[in-house]
Amino acid sequence: MTAAGSALLLVIASAWASPLDVERGLAALELERPEAAREHAVEALREDPGDWQALRLYALAMDAGGATVLVAPELDGVAAVNAKAGVVWDWYRIAEEGTPLEDLGEHPDAVDLAAFALASLALDRGAPEVALAAMQDADEPHELGLKLEAALALGQDRDAAVVAKSILRDHPDHPDATLSLFGGEAGSGAVRGARRAVLKQVTAAVEEAEEPVVLYRARRVLARAGDKAGTVRAVEQLVRMGESAPLDRAVWSVPMRRSMARTLGMTRDPKIPSGTPSEVRDIGLSVAMALRDMGRVQESLAVFEAVREAADSTEIALAHGEQLLRMGRATEALEVAEVARRLASEPSRQDVARLSVRGWRAELGAAWLLTAIALAAGERWDEAMEAAAAGALVHPTADAYVVLAQAQGALGYREAAFASYAVAQSLGAQVSTSLAVSWWGVGDWEDAAIAIADQWAHETSVEIAPTDGAPPKQTRNRPRVGSALPDWTLDTEQGPLDTESTLGRVVVLAFWASWCAPCRVELPELARIAIQLEEEGAPVTLVAVSVDDRQRDYHRFQERTDLEGLVVAWSPDMGRRFRVTSLPTTLIVDPAGVVRHYHQGYGPGAGRQIQEEIEALLGP
Repeated sequence: MTAAGSALLLVIASAWASPLDVERGLAALELERPEAAREHAVEALREDPGDWQALRLYALAMDAGGATVLVAPELDGVAAVNAKAGVVWDWYRIAEEGTPLEDLGEHPDAVDLAAFALASLALDRGAPEVALAAMQDADEPHELGLKLEAALALGQDRDAAVVAKSILRDHPDHPDATLSLFGGEAGSGAVRGARRAVLKQVTAAVEEAEEPVVLYRARRVLARAGDKAGTVRAVEQLVRMGESAPLDRAVWSVPMRRSMARTLGMTRDPKIPSGTPSEVRDIGLSVAMALRDMGRVQESLAVFEAVREAADSTEIALAHGEQLLRMGRATEALEVAEVARRLASEPSRQDVARLSVRGWRAELGAAWLLTAIALAAGERWDEAMEAAAAGALVHPTADAYVVLAQAQGALGYREAAFASYAVAQSLGAQVSTSLAVSWWGVGDWEDAAIAIADQWAHETSVEIAPTDGAPPKQTRNRPRVGSALPDWTLDTEQGPLDTESTLGRVVVLAFWASWCAPCRVELPELARIAIQLEEEGAPVTLVAVSVDDRQRDYHRFQERTDLEGLVVAWSPDMGRRFRVTSLPTTLIVDPAGVVRHYHQGYGPGAGRQIQEEIEALLGP
């Protein structure tokens, strides 16, 4: 080869270096490997520090790894000297804070990218007309991809087909810009024709491709289109070129996971299919719970064990331990609880929500609580007291303090047991009988319990500090059992709800967050209860209220979790107003609007108890 030929190859290799690392990173994110995706983003930025797609990949990888707190300062530093990084940072800031679209910062040196970011946010927020206007003069493949998506969302199929053909003609190395063609329904004749043209060109590209970048992009299109054979061929080509094997299919959607779980739940000896960690956990947890509810407990345990072997996590271990406790197998539950503590303390690199401190505290607290309950079941009261105290310290919940009080009482520490019951009551537990029995002093035990709880709250600072825009302090009261629930209003995914519109119905308000492992066990159980009661025609509304700081964490959780049957909303303000200090927190309100039950945490048997409490309020 001539020197000129060698130089040309070097130029081509350099030109592909950054896009190839971006493609590798996107493939790693599909496989739920955020650390690998971040490394690819760093490599791409070394090649081209101004590559905004690499910057965006970096932010996505850090976000998927749970390290959102690290994204801001790192991008802030880069944005100070890089206009494109400034746009990426504004993009994420606005997405997180819900800032109006028109407030997207414009950078003179990156106007096109600012328009692209505006269009992306507009599509995410259901404003395709804004996206289409922003992309009116689009000519780059990523811009044309958004223009195509906006036209499809607006039902402008002929225009969409024209855009798709221009992508194929002018940007044959970017077939991924046509991905939005392959979502949803079959579409009009114009859309179907555009799909056929794309698949024909992509299939040829797979056979002829000499560069892995094009193959990565073609694979995404084939996977989205459901072309299994074509996707596998693209993956095989990539492997032959020395690339790590990406996913050979599209990521399973929530409806698909739900359907697979239902089908498996009806089979004898169900086998959980292999997949990404979240796919295995979601399907496995649904199947295990369904089998348990059908009374097929041994099969349920077998599924738990299989899922934990393939993709263990704290949430799966907690659900498995709860099932073992229900069956009276406390020794085995204790072993699982120890694993849950380890997983919460030393997470695997593929467990994607681990760098959130609040999530860590919630999961570790729940693991300690499971440990305490298992020890108490075996009457190992000294150890149960220590475990419950650890759980209450890490993540104070009513359940943790109830178990702590039970252990203290069993060991003869009557005064300590009374104090723990008092704290548990302040957190929503209904333990008035236990308080009365364990009271040792003179005077009124109710006054003493209130004084102890107030002192505990002062020393531990459980009151959530007011924030800008929070309701006045006098309205920020924790709902009390036996008292009317303060007036409330929610904008839910299913429409507005408020105090007046729900009178005459039993209302369940379940507060949760995407980082809370016990919540991820509770919500499917509440969804099952909601569907069952709806089929019976019962006047019940189960509302799942996310208190996530960032709305996109709430949306991301919805995308991968089956919440069918639940009314769903995002309202951290409501969580602050009702002084929700630990998760999950679940209120059950009677048809007259009076709070009848208040649960904090989610332990063994909690789902069954909640269902029984709802049914009791419904009456005969």
